[in-house]
Order: sequence, then C-alpha cells, then structure tokens
Amino acid sequence: MKNKKKYEKTNLIAEIEKFGYKVSVKSLLGTFASVVAGCIAAGYLFKLKPMGYVIVCIVAVMCTFSIIYQSYKARYEQRRFSDVSIYLERMIYYFSSGITILDSLELIIKVFPSGEMHDVLAKAISIIRTANVSDADKAALDEIEKAYPVKRVKTLHKFMLQLQKNGGNAELGKNILLADRRNWVDRTMELQAGKRNFKRDIVIVIAIVTAMCLFAIYVPQFVKQFNVDISLNPLVQATSVMLLCADILIYTHINKFMSKNWLDEKPEKTDEECKKIYDNYYNDNTKSDVIIAAICSAVTVVAGVILYSKVHSVFIFAVMAVLVIFFAKSPDLGNKEVKKQIQRMIEISYPEWLLQVSLYLATENVPVAMTKSYEEAPGIIKPALFKMLKELDADPASSEPYNNFLKEFNVNGVEESMTALYSLAASEGGNIEDEFSNLIKRNSELSNKAEKLKNEDKLFMMQLNMYLPSAVCCGKMICDFMILFITFFSTSISLI
Repeated sequence: MKNKKKYEKTNLIAEIEKFGYKVSVKSLLGTFASVVAGCIAAGYLFKLKPMGYVIVCIVAVMCTFSIIYQSYKARYEQRRFSDVSIYLERMIYYFSSGITILDSLELIIKVFPSGEMHDVLAKAISIIRTANVSDADKAALDEIEKAYPVKRVKTLHKFMLQLQKNGGNAELGKNILLADRRNWVDRTMELQAGKRNFKRDIVIVIAIVTAMCLFAIYVPQFVKQFNVDISLNPLVQATSVMLLCADILIYTHINKFMSKNWLDEKPEKTDEECKKIYDNYYNDNTKSDVIIAAICSAVTVVAGVILYSKVHSVFIFAVMAVLVIFFAKSPDLGNKEVKKQIQRMIEISYPEWLLQVSLYLATENVPVAMTKSYEEAPGIIKPALFKMLKELDADPASSEPYNNFLKEFNVNGVEESMTALYSLAASEGGNIEDEFSNLIKRNSELSNKAEKLKNEDKLFMMQLNMYLPSAVCCGKMICDFMILFITFFSTSISLI
C-alpha cells in the first residue's frame, strides 16, 4: 500500500480498514468525546471565553482525525516490518537447505496464513506455476519486491537466483544474510524505541510548559500586593488559545514521526550527486578558487591599509591579518568539510557494498565478485571502485589496488576488509574458511555501525521538535507578564 499524504476525513473508518483493521463508530465517537472533554478542561484552567473553547475544540477535533489515522498507520507499518523480517529469516533458511525457489515459497506461505504477505506470496507462487517463460522465478520474486521494496529483500532474491542458476556456497550466503538481517532488525527496533522515548519526552515537556503558563494567571490573584486577574484580557485570551492549539498541533506533528514507513530506504544521495561531491573534493584548489581567495585577500589588504592610515589603530591591522589568513586558508577549509561529508557517506554505504561482494563470493572469485558489484554499488563507492578495477585489470596479482581503496578517507573497517579480500584473492589465507568467517564478522560490525548512523540522522529532526513547546511557552509567558505588569501599574496609579 502506498503511503497517503491526504485521506478522506469524512470516511476515516474506510481509511483504517485499508490498513487491515476494524474500528466502530462508537469507539471513534468515544475518542472524540474524550478529546473535547480534555479541551474543555484545559479551557477552564485558562479561563477561556466561549469563543476560545470553540476554537480549541475545533482544532483538536480536526487533529484527532490525523492522530487516529496515523496511529493505525503506525501499527500497519510495524506489521509490514515484522512480515518482512520473518520472510527474510525463513526464506534464508529454507532456500539455503538446497530446495528450489518454488519449494521455498510454498513453505514460507504457511507461515503467513492470511494477510497482505500471504496474498503477495500466493500471487508469486501462481506466477511460477502458470508462467510459460524461463525467468518465471525472477518474475515471481519481482512481484514480492514490488509489494515490499526493501534492499535486503532484493539482495536475498538476487542471491537466490544466482545460486539456483550457477550453484555455489549456500552456507556462506546464509551466514552473511542472517547476520545482516539481525543487525537490521535490532537497529530498526532501537530506532523505534528512540522515537517512542522522544514522543514521551515531548509530551512531558508540553504538559510542564503548559502548566507553567498558568503561573501568570493564578499566582497574582493570591498575592495581596498584586490581586490582579489578567485572564480576561483579550491578548491573554488570544495567547492562551494559541498556546493550547500549538500544543495540539505539535503533538499531531510528532505523532506523524511514529507512523513513518519502517521499510523506507531512500538513498542519501543519487549517483550524480555523489559524483558532484567527489568532483568538488578532487578538483579543489583550482584556479578559480585561488583567484577568488586572492581577490578577497587583496581587497582586505587595501581596505585595511586605507583604514589604518586614517585611524592608526593596531586593532584594524590585527583584523586585516586575520581576514587575509582566513581567505588564504578558505580553499583548504572547504576541502576538509567535503572530505568529512564523504567519510560519513562511506561509513554508511560501504557495508552495503561489502555485503554484495561477500554474496558474490559464494559463486565467484574476488575480482569477478567486485566487478559484478559495480552496477549496484552505492554512488559514493563507485568512483573509487572504478579506479580499483582498472588497476586490477592492469595487474591482477598486485595488492596495491586493495591497499589503496578508499585509503585517503581513513574510514574504520575498510582496510581490514580489503586485506581479507586480497587474502582470499591470492589464496594466502591459510584457512579460507577462516577468512570468510572474518569477512562476515567484519561486515556485520560495519553494517551495525552504519545502521546506527542512519538512525542518528533520522532521530535528529525529531530531536529538534523538543524545543517547540518551550519556544511557544516563552512567548506566552512574556506576553502574560507584560500584561500583568501593565495592569498592576495601571491599577496602582489609579489608586494614587
């Protein structure tokens, strides 16, 4: 099912049923009634006028449609993830036991007696049984990939087709795929736990800052020196309504993070974008960069000399010197930032490429495995891989292409894995099985780290939302205290 950005609010039940869940009108009305009751209670605390109650209730009811929808969507996404993780695990075991793709599908469909995954598997089995084409297996697996566009599903299917056609070391592939699947599941569950924790924290922050906003309304009424009630002030009324509406909207916005597609694997950069980043790095300090830096330095020197001749200040001279040094170093500073960007992208993408190479090793030697991996390699890896393959064509027995691969970026794990690949290529490993085992272990470690980096990026935007309730609260409290002091001083002057 495609994610829908918009949905028919007048037919919420039908939208929920599309996710495979049943909900009654009675339960929905109960939810809306509870929301309205909560809004009335909050409005009472802030001493809202009738119009304020109406506005807050309307906003809350409208957002409740989204909240209910997103909550069921979150359950749906979790179920899809669970189905895929089970499918990967069972399919790896079934197929690696030596049976055909069709036999594997007929076994795994029993694990899903009903539901979306069952329907997709049934259709795939039907394609193999009824198709009169040689690539029926591929067509069937493509159908599964269409319903679940996950890289790990595609990787598994490619390995299955490759192994069924050419034969090879099924046990090696099984160990690699199982380790990768385990890391993926663990890190995904960790990500979702992080999301839940942030949601809980934001709800707590909303409750605390909203309660703090009651301070300016109630405390002055109990202090004899003040004895002022500002709650009926039009501006206070307006900010109270805005605060409560903002709380509702922030919660609704945060709730959408919880329902994002668990299987979403959009690449960080396209191949074209990666190439551009590489070009920016390798073509740095070009004539244009140097010319621009020189012009900026010259303008700074001229301006500094003119100012110094007028003011005769050492400070002017010091500022000029700092700016000239900055402009002279600016090409190198830009280069360092680009390098850091490339390093992080390699940290995330390298394990994916190493996984592909490792799976090809089940049926191919090392040079052929790396050659076949080029087309599906992450964009950030391709330039270095292309260079490496050219060097291997010139001297297949040399260790230099392996040693120099991504060396300048000094990414942890690359050197060790490339050493293992060279040992396998040169048959220097003494015990090839040990080399394979080390390669699988290294790839698992790198994959685990890469998934953590991806999760950090995904949680970053959610972390930023932690400041929204506090910002709204500060604005509300500043406004209330201004009204409080104005009212107090006005009352004091009138009494005099």
